[in-house]
Amino acid sequence: MPNRITTFCLACLGLLCCSVSADVTFQYYRFVPLQLRDNGVSMIQLADFTFYSEDGPLEETPLVTNPGGNNPDNERPANLTDFDSGTKWLDFNRQALIFHFPAPVTIDHFGFTTANDAASRDPVRWILEGSLNGETWTLLDDRSGSSEIYSTDRYASYEWNLNQVSDTPSSTLTLSTATISSPNALNIATGTTTTIHWTTGDATTVVLSSQNETLANSLNGSLSVSPTTTTSYTLSASSEAGTTIRTVTLYVNETELNPMINEFLSDPSSDKGLLDEDGEPSDWIEIYNPNPFALSLNGFSLTDDPSLSSIWPFPTEAIIQPEEHLLVFASSKNRSISGEEWHTSFKLAKEGEYLALIESGNLVLQDFAPYPPMFENASYGARLPSEGLGFDHFTTPTPRAQNDSPPEPPVHW
Repeated sequence: MPNRITTFCLACLGLLCCSVSADVTFQYYRFVPLQLRDNGVSMIQLADFTFYSEDGPLEETPLVTNPGGNNPDNERPANLTDFDSGTKWLDFNRQALIFHFPAPVTIDHFGFTTANDAASRDPVRWILEGSLNGETWTLLDDRSGSSEIYSTDRYASYEWNLNQVSDTPSSTLTLSTATISSPNALNIATGTTTTIHWTTGDATTVVLSSQNETLANSLNGSLSVSPTTTTSYTLSASSEAGTTIRTVTLYVNETELNPMINEFLSDPSSDKGLLDEDGEPSDWIEIYNPNPFALSLNGFSLTDDPSLSSIWPFPTEAIIQPEEHLLVFASSKNRSISGEEWHTSFKLAKEGEYLALIESGNLVLQDFAPYPPMFENASYGARLPSEGLGFDHFTTPTPRAQNDSPPEPPVHW
């Protein structure tokens, strides 16, 4: 079998020789297949899926998941990013793919390679979305209105522009203090100096403003501020193609709610479990930040030891963004490298055991003493407010997202 692309087709498809997609920057990308070449077929397959910057294929490798998918053991989502067309991803349920990068990455188009089997399994209608937090999604490419026409050749590679992205300027806007940074919002004490950093690309005019007052006009720069009340700052980057607007907020002296264990799962199966970067199904724990601003997780730890003598600390630079659902694999692999997946030093017992989130000085913020027995592919998490307070089992786990399915008994009790 070939190791890489054997057929190319660019100008006849979404990536035109005379048109260049605008850049977008997100940490999560979601590919949602809507229709296959044979509309009566439910299973989709692809050999590779690639994201490109203006310099070529991205070097970063994302964690690829297929929530709700049904994959054979040797045809899992991780095969899409192994740069080997001899492997493939197959999903009998035609569910979305989510690509989670260790940090935000900039792309200007994407592509996929068809797999070896029937052409009827090729996607012809889809959407591609981007997100900074895995919850709020921006439409980047919409091919839902009509079917894309391309060759039925096997092992053929196609690249597509982002047809929902205009050539408006790119920009970044970040808040940072000595201990924490965020592209969204921070909470500070009165008198704390915070630095606003911004960059732009392809802009002719830039305005950094707050409360109708212009603070700066440089294309790139930084500015120190010390507001006494909650204040928002807006960056407008303009060109002939349009204007890109980003806003950040500095909260002042707001009450901080503790992060919480929102959902966790033990006993994942090999065909439906969430895979880690090693391609292995793993237990996982989801931490939720209920605040509208980022929190530092420096000093926080997870443990399954009721004596608190053995703990897994979050990395000192760990930050959880506003209302983010942060995932930690409970695999016993004990990894805490910045920019990569995090793994606790323990696994979760499916029979039920102690689990706690603790702060500096072994202060227990939340614990399960113990949590109840777990069931294959069913998570245990916080109920939605409409479902009442407390925790329950969820037959449809939602890692990195709000628990949006009503709790119900797992299939196998």
